[in-house]
Amino acid sequence: MWEIEKNFKVKIGGNYFVNCESLISYDDEPLFTLKRRDSDGRLGIDFDVYDSKGNKIATIRRGNVVQGDIDAYEISHLSDCHKVIEKASGRVIVQIDKNPPDAELAVSVNMYLPNGYLFEATPDNINIKSNILTNNLFSNPIGITIGESSKSAGVKLEKPEVK
Repeated sequence: MWEIEKNFKVKIGGNYFVNCESLISYDDEPLFTLKRRDSDGRLGIDFDVYDSKGNKIATIRRGNVVQGDIDAYEISHLSDCHKVIEKASGRVIVQIDKNPPDAELAVSVNMYLPNGYLFEATPDNINIKSNILTNNLFSNPIGITIGESSKSAGVKLEKPEVK
């Protein structure tokens, strides 16, 4: 059985998140959810990946790609790393490293949210609008919030306009 995790250290876009109720939220909705399996203690991450038109291109559950558009994207399942790669450009859309040296999980994404907002978290930093976040440690209830939030955040950023 998988349970919502409360004791963890993950790396997203070169930034560390420790025991945050929500790693990164957009208008008070978490972009990522962490869960831990009771049987072996494995940490997993859940999130959905969209293209610029709001079409879902992949679903990540428990740190695994469980659904993806295999016509346009290559889905790579290795023992310690999963990737979603755009076939046309070779661009890595999602990379989940399950055994990084400095955290339980390391996640990099170059994806859109359902509303068309680009969210970019490279292996080294998170780019949001004109803000670049790198090598930060977040441990507030919400690590980063984009837009409105009802809880305290380590960093609160203005919601970008979607064109």
